[in-house]
Amino acid sequence: MELWIISATHEEIDYLKVELGAILDITLGPCTIYKTRTSNLCLAVTGIGLCSCSTSLGIICSLFNPSQVIMVGICGSYPQSGINIGDLVVPREQILSEAGVCIGTGVGDASVLGLEGFDQALDFDFKLSSELFDLATKVSKTSSGKMLTVMGVSAHSEHVEARQNKFSPVAEDMEGFALAFAGRAFGLPVAQIRGVSNVAGDRNKANWNMELAAKNVQLVILEYINRKF
Repeated sequence: MELWIISATHEEIDYLKVELGAILDITLGPCTIYKTRTSNLCLAVTGIGLCSCSTSLGIICSLFNPSQVIMVGICGSYPQSGINIGDLVVPREQILSEAGVCIGTGVGDASVLGLEGFDQALDFDFKLSSELFDLATKVSKTSSGKMLTVMGVSAHSEHVEARQNKFSPVAEDMEGFALAFAGRAFGLPVAQIRGVSNVAGDRNKANWNMELAAKNVQLVILEYINRKF
């Protein structure tokens, strides 16, 4: 098994890099790849946002033939989800917020286009997600609802309300849909685990805890790696 752990930023896998003895291997376009002490285990930083992540996943999947890909990182929870800062999310479904015809600020509807194969929602691998969910519950409170990928994060309560009313997500990120799409396109088991660093729409970083969110996710991944290798 060749397992790849990816994140949008270096900070989201810094703890893993130390614990796994990761060393820089190669940079290809937006994708920075690290080798680890463990055979068949690689780390990669894809860059922030849907475009950078999609390009990096294309590079990884076409050149390196991974067996599994897991994305780690932070996210913003939606107020009605009941998810707190430091909690974890292992989504079973990823939705692209702005896909299709724009019907509101930061909200689209792909069904209006009627294009076969142009899907606004995609599933993650059930078995892999279930394994991660079970491990995550040992670290922090964990949810498995829908995750929303957004081109631009929610800036205020009106954005949050519009997205919540349309999609009923528990949290939002900026890259997860790229992973779900790559999983379908390349026939790979893929899954995502995110730590909640803030409440969506709250741009006051004094209220955030990115370090706690990122650390909790990486603790789960280390346990997963220990079990697999």
